[in-house]
Amino acid sequence: MVLYNSRRYVGYMAMLGVCTLVMMGYANANDKQVSVTYTVKVAAASNVNTANATAQNAANLAPAAGASDNAAPAAEAKPAKKATSAKKAKKKPAKKTTVKDDDAAFDDAADTYDNDPWEPLNRATFGFNHAVDTVLLRPVTVGYRFVVPQQGRTAVTHFLENLYSPVVFVNSLLQADPQNSFATLWRFILNTTFGFGGLHDFAGEEVGLHNRPADLGETFAFYGADAGPYFVIPLMGPSDVRDTLGRGGDLFFFPPNYADSWVWPLSIDAADAIDGRSRNMELIDNIYKSSLDPYATFRSAYQQKRAEDIRRGKASRDAAQAHATGAEATTH
Repeated sequence: MVLYNSRRYVGYMAMLGVCTLVMMGYANANDKQVSVTYTVKVAAASNVNTANATAQNAANLAPAAGASDNAAPAAEAKPAKKATSAKKAKKKPAKKTTVKDDDAAFDDAADTYDNDPWEPLNRATFGFNHAVDTVLLRPVTVGYRFVVPQQGRTAVTHFLENLYSPVVFVNSLLQADPQNSFATLWRFILNTTFGFGGLHDFAGEEVGLHNRPADLGETFAFYGADAGPYFVIPLMGPSDVRDTLGRGGDLFFFPPNYADSWVWPLSIDAADAIDGRSRNMELIDNIYKSSLDPYATFRSAYQQKRAEDIRRGKASRDAAQAHATGAEATTH
């Protein structure tokens, strides 16, 4: 059966646009990256020099403060020698602060830009997404929050999470996480039946059965795939090459994509976008209002969250496998 999902076609068009525009903007991206990293280098060097000057002044003031507290006229000469030796000692650390220290600080700071070679294209896409959010998504979400009470919005969130359970289940199997696979399968069964199609989290609230989210991008990471360049997807937001490919693979495990009409997956996509915007309304609005560079803030937040998701996922998988191995050994 043909998959009717708007994200599929938007993704194809976006990738075609990337193939055309990346080569045109790649040189500009490199020039901008060099400029940014050079600025970071200068700032890092300035910070190191300022810190050294502060430490030097504090060291020079410390002996004087100590001498004023001790009233011992007969020992005035000896403290003077100690002060002189202290000054000599303080000169040595200053000599160790060389260009290598500045370069190390520069390299650490520059690493954060290495995974965004398509920054000009990404910023253009980010601006487009922001415009759509300002004109359409946010006003609709404000109306949604005004009309639908909190309990109703929570039910919508549960419904969408339950609908996504097959994706989580398949990826938990691929990640060799038996505990999360078991929990996801039973949560889907219980919430679909006793939870009225997933509107009520019966498995979590009544049974105490919980799972963790899982997707194909995370599965790729489990098997050593690198995230690749940062990438902003039109109408979807932050991602990277690995997660973009993962989203495409997850479409085959998402039940609404097998509906006879394109209306169902499109409606689910719209509901998911509104629900996500509603749950993160204050956070997103605050970033747009207070951040000096919202693009960089969203990029950093996304990368940190994905890294934490992968770390927790691996820890959960390892713990489940260790538990299963221990239980098997005990049985035998």
